Amino acid sequence: MTHRVKTAFAPTPPTEELMRNQLAALSNTKNIYEQEIKKIRSELAVKLKTTRNSIKKRANVNLQKQIQKLQVENLKSIEIKYKQVAEQAEQDCFELAISLAKKIIGESIENCRSNLKDRIKSILPRLSLSRKIKIAAHPTEIPSIHELCHLNSPQLAIDLVADSKISLGNARIESASGAVEVSWEAHFESLVDLLKRHHTAQTGGYDA
Repeated sequence: MTHRVKTAFAPTPPTEELMRNQLAALSNTKNIYEQEIKKIRSELAVKLKTTRNSIKKRANVNLQKQIQKLQVENLKSIEIKYKQVAEQAEQDCFELAISLAKKIIGESIENCRSNLKDRIKSILPRLSLSRKIKIAAHPTEIPSIHELCHLNSPQLAIDLVADSKISLGNARIESASGAVEVSWEAHFESLVDLLKRHHTAQTGGYDA
């Protein structure tokens, strides 16, 4: 009977040259990986820089648009406010001119009492058919009006009434045919109204 004997062989230890070759291969692989990583990093850096520049450029464009929009809006607002101020200043000057004119005319009429007498004198002939006439005026105007009526229309029955509510230079004449306001203020206000309408038509301003 034959017996087979198994022989165990020990692994052959790597030689120094084999180890050097393996290390060289590993080093070469490492270099390849490092170069690839460096390349990828470089590409990512370029893309990141390009992206940042693009974002910055778009942001600058949007910012410039916003600034231009704000400038236009501010300019329009300033123009509107300037127009409003100019129109108000023009209206104030117009009102001031009217106020000064009214004051000057009023003072002139108060200082020239003959003005009222002349106006009444021009009206009395039109009332010659009236049986009864009433003239109301400021108390200080009554004596001069009485003298006027006595000298120019003695045939008329005229009743003089002193009314302190009536301004100097004005009077109210009543007869059977109606009442007449001898008022420079009413005439002045009618002129002012015409002036304001003309001013509004010319400037498109405020119509008081």
